[in-house]
Amino acid sequence: MSKRLPYFQFEPAEWLAGDIMFCTIQAQGLFTTLKAIYWQKDCDLLLEQAIKRLKHEDLFNELISEKIIKIKAGKIKINFLDEQFEKLNEKSKVNAKNGALGGRPKKKVETETKPNAFDSVIENETESKALRREEIIIRKDKKEKIIENSKSHLSDKSATNLKNLNESLFWKSLVDQWFQFYKSKFIITPTFNAVQGKHFKSILTRFEKMAKEKDKNENIDFEWTEDRAIRTLNRFLENAWQDKWLQDHFLLKNLESNFDAIINKTKITNGNQRATRNRPTT
Repeated sequence: MSKRLPYFQFEPAEWLAGDIMFCTIQAQGLFTTLKAIYWQKDCDLLLEQAIKRLKHEDLFNELISEKIIKIKAGKIKINFLDEQFEKLNEKSKVNAKNGALGGRPKKKVETETKPNAFDSVIENETESKALRREEIIIRKDKKEKIIENSKSHLSDKSATNLKNLNESLFWKSLVDQWFQFYKSKFIITPTFNAVQGKHFKSILTRFEKMAKEKDKNENIDFEWTEDRAIRTLNRFLENAWQDKWLQDHFLLKNLESNFDAIINKTKITNGNQRATRNRPTT
């Protein structure tokens, strides 16, 4: 039964207003389980089988005396489930018959038609509809090809972006430095994917740009070495860690978005240190 219809209709209002409410709560509970077994057995269940499975013969007697269930030729009968089962069988037979005929019955078509003034118009409309259907199919195929090509392009583009990230100056050393700093604060290894990589690269690019400007202002030949990049990154991370909010949200995207504030703090810290070193002793 469950393959055709795994459930039966249950109306709470009828349950609450029915004779079942005159039974004990134990009998009500047994009847609920009995309905499930009865339905699963295609509404064909012997009283002896039900008692053997559920026990509590006294509760079965209560259901029988209250006419909640009936016994006919040793079999249990539950009227409202029998009615649903019969309707289901009738509907199933109709569906099976229609299926054998190829689906919904078709309307009869007159075999003899008389020519009229609209025949050519109808014929043209039919041809137009057929052409439109063919055009829609062609457009759909083109659309699917465009989507497939777009996905392939995006995949290639993502691979290229990852390759460009890996080819950045001192990339591996700087990533290792980020991992080392993070693990010293949080023990665990940070998440690092393509998105995180973009934030990290943005930070490194700004480091290099600032270094170029600094050397230019001081009339020094620019040289961006691995050691200088690592020291710059480490100072940046140490100063970011001094911020309480960033400690609780220590993610590369937050470090990138707060880049200027962290750098300004670095400059203030360095300025105070120089002032302290240059202060005359008393």
